[in-house]
Amino acid sequence: MYKEQDKFVRVRRGSPLLPQLIRGFLDAGPQKQGSSLSFVFDGSRLNQKVTADELDIEDGDVIDAFDFDYSSSSLSIVTSRLTLTVINNETNKDVRFALNWSARLNRLMDRYCKFEGLQLDNVAFFHEGRRLTGSKTVAEERLDDGDEIYAYIIG
Repeated sequence: MYKEQDKFVRVRRGSPLLPQLIRGFLDAGPQKQGSSLSFVFDGSRLNQKVTADELDIEDGDVIDAFDFDYSSSSLSIVTSRLTLTVINNETNKDVRFALNWSARLNRLMDRYCKFEGLQLDNVAFFHEGRRLTGSKTVAEERLDDGDEIYAYIIG
């Protein structure tokens, strides 16, 4: 029988999520013996090392908890995230970003510029000769896992 319960857990953004969520569930009360809890965000099962920052989780986002056997789960093969590499055209230095397919590219662009100490207005981002638009999502720009984006300093 399906029984939904809401539990609110405050987490540290830079620390691994899974241990924090498990502690939050254990503190909320007894669990049934032999249960196999799995935590899922945006279609992907959380692993031991992933942080809220890496998943771009914001205040109010929902992480679902399911009680089922790992081997019977189709979620273990679902991937809602991809990794993109931004390469500085002048230095060839690269920075990798993990994003959701639905993430707007301005998140990647802003984070890259902050990381490199650049002004966003002075950087143009290109993929396969096409200038990328920050207001579009990864899916809308038809980027794939492992794609490389080139950052050109223009100012």
